[in-house]
Amino acid sequence: MAPPRKPMYIRVHRQKSIVFLCIEPKDTIKKIKGKLCSVTATEKTSDEVRLYVDTSKNDLASGKSSDFNPNTLRLLDDAQTAEAASLENNMTVYLVYFDSDKGEWENVQVMEFEALDADVDEEMADQLDEDFKKKEKGKGRA
Repeated sequence: MAPPRKPMYIRVHRQKSIVFLCIEPKDTIKKIKGKLCSVTATEKTSDEVRLYVDTSKNDLASGKSSDFNPNTLRLLDDAQTAEAASLENNMTVYLVYFDSDKGEWENVQVMEFEALDADVDEEMADQLDEDFKKKEKGKGRA
C-alpha cells in the first residue's frame, strides 16, 4: 500500500495578486477552483474561472516564473486531479476570469513586481534599529 500523499501548496497568479492555496493531490481542478473562488473577493463561480500552467518551465525551488510566455500555457481540465494535472508543491498556476460583458475569457496577465526603493529600505531599517535600541535601553533595571 502506497503512503498517503502530503498536502501541498500552489501559487495562483492573477495580474498583481498571488494566492497561496493548500491543496491535496487527489483534489480535482474543479474543487481547487471552488477553493479559489471562496478565498478571493469576487463573486465568480468555479465555472467562471480557468486555471493554466506554463508548460515551458516552473522553477519549483524558488516559485519564480521568469520569461513568461503565453504561448506555452496549458488549460487545466476540471475533471483532472491535481496529481493527474502534474501539479507540484510550490508550482505557479495562472487564474483568469470569464468577462460576461465581453462574452469571452480574459487573457493571462502577469505583471512584474516593482522593487522597493533602496533608500526607503535603508531608512526603514535605521528607524527599526532606533526603536529597538530605545526598547533595550530600559531593560535590566528593576
